[in-house]
Amino acid sequence: MANDEQVRLLHEGVAVWNAWRQTHPEVAIDLTSANLQELDLSGIDLSNANLNGVNLCLTNLRGVNFRGSRINGADLSFCDMRSADVSGAALQGTYLTAVDLREADLSHTLLGGSEPCDAKLMGAILRGADVREAGLGGSDLRGADLTEVNLDEAYTEGAIFGDITQEELHAETHLHLKVKETRDDLPGLSDGEEMDTPMGEVIPFTRHSPFPLELMADEAGQAVSPVVTIQRAEGRPQISQPGPESTHSGIIHASVRITEYPLPTSLCRPLQIIAGPDGSLWFTEYNGNQIGRITTHGKITEYPLPRFQSRPYGIAAGPDGNLWFTKANDNQIGCITTSGRIIDYPIPTPRSHLMEIVAGPDGNLWFIENGGNQIGRITTDGKITEYPLPTPQSRLYGITVGPDGNLWFTERGGNQIGRITTAGRITE
Repeated sequence: MANDEQVRLLHEGVAVWNAWRQTHPEVAIDLTSANLQELDLSGIDLSNANLNGVNLCLTNLRGVNFRGSRINGADLSFCDMRSADVSGAALQGTYLTAVDLREADLSHTLLGGSEPCDAKLMGAILRGADVREAGLGGSDLRGADLTEVNLDEAYTEGAIFGDITQEELHAETHLHLKVKETRDDLPGLSDGEEMDTPMGEVIPFTRHSPFPLELMADEAGQAVSPVVTIQRAEGRPQISQPGPESTHSGIIHASVRITEYPLPTSLCRPLQIIAGPDGSLWFTEYNGNQIGRITTHGKITEYPLPRFQSRPYGIAAGPDGNLWFTKANDNQIGCITTSGRIIDYPIPTPRSHLMEIVAGPDGNLWFIENGGNQIGRITTDGKITEYPLPTPQSRLYGITVGPDGNLWFTERGGNQIGRITTAGRITE
């Protein structure tokens, strides 16, 4: 457990802590499993410290010195860690959801099994880092230094690597592609154009359009031919290549069209989207501090939230014809009518760190309290009930309605799936 005296000293402020560390460099720092959530620790010296299991969710860690520290199994979700020095630290199994690590030094860190999903890693230094089995889905790594990074079995779906694609980071085998035929809706390539590309790569025209490409492989997963062509098959462009009967080809469907609608608020970071009862789509703007509405014709309306930096996260259509949403940083459930009127309902447990929300089969809304380690229920008239989990620090994340009429949820920290009945009985 954490050293109580050190926790008390840390709460006195960064200046006091840093001065104490300078005069006591020989003292080992032990903040194991301490709850330091939502503090302002910018510029603090936490180098060579034991921070395993610490709760730093929503904490200001900008410019912090974590050099050489052990931060395994900790929760650093939604932290501002811009320009932090994390070099040589161990963050295995650490939760880093939506953390801002722009221009941070993560060189030679151990990030195996961590979850930096939706993280901002633009310009970060990851030279020599071990990122095996980490969850990098949706993270932005443009401009990051990825020299000698180990990405074996890392989850990178939706990650942005700038000039280097995720396939190029993973693949060692390259195939030689030749375009046999192109069409106006498959831009970027010319008839007969050739290029080298990794096996499993989405060829260049698909980097700017929605058409997926699966390169053929044999039963052992190896390419069977060095040439792939694009040709028409029954009115559709088809990826094909010669080979034994064990091979197969991927199909690009010509009817697929993707239209993108820019949002009025820059860098608003839209998160979740659902179909509303009014025939429009409603979504949360995590950084924009707004709830958005888009019609099927692309007309966008944004509704600002009353409190600054509320961090709207999950959203669900309620049985009352309104939209219900969670606010990760405001400790409230919000309700917005289809005309844009917003009502807020405070959560009884402080710093509950709300995430997903779903409409339940009982006519209520059910939601995740990641910080409070509870499942919450709110009626359409605003009455809230909370159900604590048996497992401490279970790190709740997703929730959905099961076909059995119960609510099912995930526990990242507890490594479990949970079920809760509408009467509040929990099984893990």
